[in-house]
Amino acid sequence: IPFGASYFPVEWSASESGFPVPGKEALGLRMFLFATIVGQFVFTFKSNFNNGVGLQMVENVPFCLELARIVIQEQGYGLPALSTLFFLFGLSSVVVGTVFYLLGKFEYGRVVYFFPSHVLVGCIGGIGAFIIATSVEVSTNTVFHFTLEGVEECFIRHMHLWLPVLAFEVVLRILLKGFGDKYPLLAPIYYCLITPVFYMCLGVTGIDMNTAAKAGYFFPPISTSGSVFNKDLLDIFTIINIGTISWKAVVKAIPTMVSLTAFSLIHVPINIPAFAISTNVEPDMNAELIAHGYSNAVSGIFGGLQNYMAYSNSVIYSKSNGKGKASSLGIVSVSAVIFVYGPTM
Repeated sequence: IPFGASYFPVEWSASESGFPVPGKEALGLRMFLFATIVGQFVFTFKSNFNNGVGLQMVENVPFCLELARIVIQEQGYGLPALSTLFFLFGLSSVVVGTVFYLLGKFEYGRVVYFFPSHVLVGCIGGIGAFIIATSVEVSTNTVFHFTLEGVEECFIRHMHLWLPVLAFEVVLRILLKGFGDKYPLLAPIYYCLITPVFYMCLGVTGIDMNTAAKAGYFFPPISTSGSVFNKDLLDIFTIINIGTISWKAVVKAIPTMVSLTAFSLIHVPINIPAFAISTNVEPDMNAELIAHGYSNAVSGIFGGLQNYMAYSNSVIYSKSNGKGKASSLGIVSVSAVIFVYGPTM
């Protein structure tokens, strides 16, 4: 749900016209799941790893928001703007996939190692700042501005919403500092315990669910028609209308798409060697680049977002003895079921 709420600016749903299709969060959830499903399916057959896990490239969320704001400046908040935005999402994925494929096809896999370190640090630091701002917006359901008014609105008036998040993070860092090396599954177990601990705190303090919901501690209900057999299920494939695309916005978005592509290239030379070391597998960088090329191009053709082989998820999956095509296709099947039924549950 946090990912589903992060692909579009908060102000889009808060505008007078609202979001142009029902269920912004449901749409975002299916965007995340579709890119993940495509990535997992392609890696099952094209990757040299038999225990990799595909995931939507969530680090690119800031670029998604920037593309959205470019489109909004040109077309406002209506359905034509959403059509242009999905076209840009798909085009970006196709471009990323094409670059991945060409680098692997012509055996330029080692080229990606030669990104200047200061460029990498700048990209990662900038994305970190963007993610912090986005997480604050999603947590407080407000629009953050780098002004005194923005700080007061998000941090002071809504302190009760982000302080629990900060507390959970601080406790996790302390635990990892003392026990992280001894217990490698500490972090995922901790994440799984956050929800029951939160509900336990509500019970101990005597706060009922309605009061907590009004205070903003829960995401708003995902609005759908309640049935999987409706056009909402296929929204991510049918929103693009060539006749309503703003080509001016597309041209303005080119620098952002170039930055998105360059940043996407960083992940493979980091994730693949690290995962190879963790699993004692000899990596073929060119083959993995080609696999990422296919996965992103296929996702983009259908208007989907970028994906990659996620290191942390893959390590957890591998340590759980997950391996083989059958098990990998099982992940695809479960994800597909969640894609269809998840937002309606």
